[in-house]
Amino acid sequence: MSKIDAVVLAGGQNTRFPTLKGFIMVGGEAIIDRNISILRGCFGQCLISTNSPEVYFSRRARLIGDVTDTRGPATGILSSLLATGAEDVFVVACDMPLVKKGLVEFIARNQSGYDAVVAVYGGMVQPLPGIYNRRAIP
Repeated sequence: MSKIDAVVLAGGQNTRFPTLKGFIMVGGEAIIDRNISILRGCFGQCLISTNSPEVYFSRRARLIGDVTDTRGPATGILSSLLATGAEDVFVVACDMPLVKKGLVEFIARNQSGYDAVVAVYGGMVQPLPGIYNRRAIP
């Protein structure tokens, strides 16, 4: 799966919670650190998409800023596709505490030929976690 780069989205405004959600400790580890570890174990590279790089320097990951002033997950995904040069990017949010390696591998194995592979739950598309191909850029 090394032709796929992984990205952790960490650009949220965090307005409804008193602390950065990615730094919440679950099982003795910050959520963002757990997700980075899982993704690094599956892919060649794991990056962090953020507009607050000073917060994430200690994570020892390449940092990506948004390419437009429009904020949100779609902008982070677009910025990641443009910055990595990889054909596909696997994307999770920094505050998703239940990401499992088996799910990451399942999504990655089933991405071939699609612009995106995401979950649909209750008829609603769930964009994260998901894998996006460069064809989705337009």
